[in-house]
Amino acid sequence: ADVAIVVFEDLQCPDCAKLHPELRRIAAERNVPLVIRDYPLPRHDWAFPAAILARWFTLGSAAHGLDFRSFVFLNQDRITVANLREAAEAF
Repeated sequence: ADVAIVVFEDLQCPDCAKLHPELRRIAAERNVPLVIRDYPLPRHDWAFPAAILARWFTLGSAAHGLDFRSFVFLNQDRITVANLREAAEAF
């Protein structure tokens, strides 16, 4: 594609969580790739391990990885360092 939406996301960031569904919608409507780069902020204690999990799911299927990211954003207020793996297994 000549054009793509490139976004840097922190899976623990509330602003990223708000924007994520809109980016997915726009990418689908405009038929342009949504390229996600992980940018976990040091102040977010579970953002880095969540990014690793998202990449792991993406290795199996790009769509599955994107769905995992959406799942994390939807459940962001319930995820902690202690239960991140459990949340990923529930996904």
